[in-house]
Amino acid sequence: MNPSVFIQHYTAPLNQDIHILGALNNVPSRDFVATAFQDTAWKQKLRRLLASLENPVAVSRKVLKDAIEFSIQLQETIQISGLPPSAGDKDREQQALQRAVANKVAVALYANAMDVFLSESIELEDEAEWWEDVERSWVNVFWYLLQTFPVRCINVWKVVLNAVQREHRSAFTFAALSQPLRSPFQPSILLASLFPHTTSQALSSLFLPLTPPSVGCLHTLRSAVMRCLHSLWRFTIMPLELTRTECHLKKRELRNMRDERATILGNLGTLRQSLADSFQSLHDEDEYLVPELSIFAGVLKGVIQGKAPDKFESRASGLSDFRDIQNDILPSCITAYATTLEERQLRRPSQFVLLWPKFLLVPPLVAYTISSLYASRASLAQMALDAHETVKSFILRWLVEPCMDIIHTVRARGEDGVIVQKEGVTADLESLERMTVSLAKEHLHYGSDELAELSKQVKLGDITPVLKLYENDIRSPLKSVITGNLLRTLFIQVQKAKVDIDQALFGIDKLLKSQELTFAFVGVAPAFGIVYLLGGYLSRVWTGGRGQGRYGGKHKRTSVWFVMRRIERLLTSGPQHATYGQRISPLTAGLLLVSVAYLRAYGEKYLPSRSRLREGFLEDVEDLSNPNLDRHEKRMVIERMWRSWGYTLGWGRLEGSEKLMM
Repeated sequence: MNPSVFIQHYTAPLNQDIHILGALNNVPSRDFVATAFQDTAWKQKLRRLLASLENPVAVSRKVLKDAIEFSIQLQETIQISGLPPSAGDKDREQQALQRAVANKVAVALYANAMDVFLSESIELEDEAEWWEDVERSWVNVFWYLLQTFPVRCINVWKVVLNAVQREHRSAFTFAALSQPLRSPFQPSILLASLFPHTTSQALSSLFLPLTPPSVGCLHTLRSAVMRCLHSLWRFTIMPLELTRTECHLKKRELRNMRDERATILGNLGTLRQSLADSFQSLHDEDEYLVPELSIFAGVLKGVIQGKAPDKFESRASGLSDFRDIQNDILPSCITAYATTLEERQLRRPSQFVLLWPKFLLVPPLVAYTISSLYASRASLAQMALDAHETVKSFILRWLVEPCMDIIHTVRARGEDGVIVQKEGVTADLESLERMTVSLAKEHLHYGSDELAELSKQVKLGDITPVLKLYENDIRSPLKSVITGNLLRTLFIQVQKAKVDIDQALFGIDKLLKSQELTFAFVGVAPAFGIVYLLGGYLSRVWTGGRGQGRYGGKHKRTSVWFVMRRIERLLTSGPQHATYGQRISPLTAGLLLVSVAYLRAYGEKYLPSRSRLREGFLEDVEDLSNPNLDRHEKRMVIERMWRSWGYTLGWGRLEGSEKLMM
């Protein structure tokens, strides 16, 4: 994240050329024409400076220093001579150029101050979050202790060397180093060299001496057990506890420094309107620096030094305050900040310190993995072939062939039977009809009309005449078997049962044919379900696993969600010691600017360019950074952002966000 981009947007209203045009418009036309051709070296220099200050946010330190020095030199020359350097009447064009250069210098210094304190606040916030991540997990604490163990050993070695140099080698003992520093409530020199933060009085409870053994066997045994437990704790758990405490203290100190700079940043944010008002002020034509801008220079100097704007005594101090800010105050703030972080070792360790365990452990693990894979190359090759065959069979037998069957089913229109064929059912029914008509003709002596009627009944499933013969023959079954028609009627009933079964199967067959397409889709559905789940997982891994998905991926959107929650928490439960009623306090305003800078960087980088989504999101971000809005109004802006962008950016679908957004 580049803070300069946010500062450029924040100071954009100040970069408009309204004050320049207004100053030139005050020059009467006849005076402008008279002085237009009197182009002195001073005015040429002012024009060059004005052109170099076109973008005050990105102006270099050298150009800004030259502009301030030249303006001071020109002002002193005018004050000594009492007249402008040009001949004749007062050169109002030169006055306008001087005012324009002074305004650009003020905007550039204001932007530089905002950039310095915003960059420092963002860096402190990032470092504090890193230490908090380490402190949050015992695994991270152990890993951090392992990463910094060589550095701690080097510190111990330095302490031992210093002790050897101070004392004679023959008289030197490690027992001298194990003695406390000042009192029995402080750690030894060796422990303090391993964990420098243990010299703090806040940690004295970790080093309380053991209670001396009391008289008696029970008390002696209890004391011995306590000593064993204390020794076990000292050599196993205490290093992790001390490392975690070190992370906690560094995080707390970083956040204290962040709050200090955020307070100054918040005070600087409230000066934007006063600087804009000073540009629009109209004063006497003889004044080369309007009083409001001169007062702003003194207020800006005091705010950078840590004073509140409302408590700073307003005084017109001129361009000398701009020179002090540029040459002394801002460089000293930057130097003091870097020195504090370096001396207190508040920054995270270097990349070499963080990565040396991986450099040490990864090559042997890689070599072992490669050797194991090479030794198992035959089984791995067979496993690869089996996997290839499995995937191929799955695609062909469970995806391609079922899909081809669906297409064939649609094209065939269900003409073929599934269980029985229509012709077979018709043949069985005709056979039953012939058997029944033959029996009725031979034994019942039916005429042609009666036989035709019987054929219609058989087709409808009615074989009552055959059943009547069967009922008569069954009265004397043995006789009917030999001389009667019992067997013939029985075989006809068997054929009737076969026809009924065929017709039932034909009905089932028609039902299956009508639902054949449904069954085909049901058969291929599990395979499509597996493909869908696997494809969705691979798509999420590809598009959102490394933060390169839509709108930055899940990781970036989660970070923005946490920033939004932080802003709402600041507006709801932030420091309430506001200056005027519901106005936001300087600390809250500074912390808001830090969070809003992250939101703007996210919107400009990850939201689609030239889209309504990006324009609307950045408009809301601009409202959050507006110093003229009070706490209640900014809270309404946050509610609008939750309502407008929560669904689009997927904040409601993030892990754990449903419970926190209640």
